[in-house]
Amino acid sequence: MLPLKRILCPTDLSADSRAALKVAGELALYFSAELTVLHVQTPTQQVVWPYEGLGINPYEAGLSTPETMALREKQLVAETEELFPSELDLKLRVVAGEPAQTILEVARLEKADMIVIAPHGHNRLRKAIFGSTAEEVVKNSPCPVVTMHAGQEADSQTQEAQAQEAKS
Repeated sequence: MLPLKRILCPTDLSADSRAALKVAGELALYFSAELTVLHVQTPTQQVVWPYEGLGINPYEAGLSTPETMALREKQLVAETEELFPSELDLKLRVVAGEPAQTILEVARLEKADMIVIAPHGHNRLRKAIFGSTAEEVVKNSPCPVVTMHAGQEADSQTQEAQAQEAKS
């Protein structure tokens, strides 16, 4: 496992996923590893009414059209350009499929040494009904999996700020 050569970080472009991306980027820089950032767009699904109040955008619910895939790729490029330095060995992938299965398949194909994933994201309703993508990945991963909550990052930043204040 160590040193890490290939890290996979799936993202749904949520705040929790952003925290996982930051950790994955730091690990990739530290180990001079290749970082693959993966967004899995779920296949087209029929939206069940009513969707209001459930955190589901009816215009984006389950769309894997070419236009939506191109939009997700643009969002992924913008997010990674903001987060990562240019010297990072970075691969971006936007793939249509079922998230857990696709993440596991890409991990095997890319021969990932580690997966860094956020346990929660945009689709909390789906988690309540079907279970977490992260849980499925942890159970079936061919490599170690690190889960990262956005709250953990905030706690870490608070501790760093307090340490800086104590020094001055």
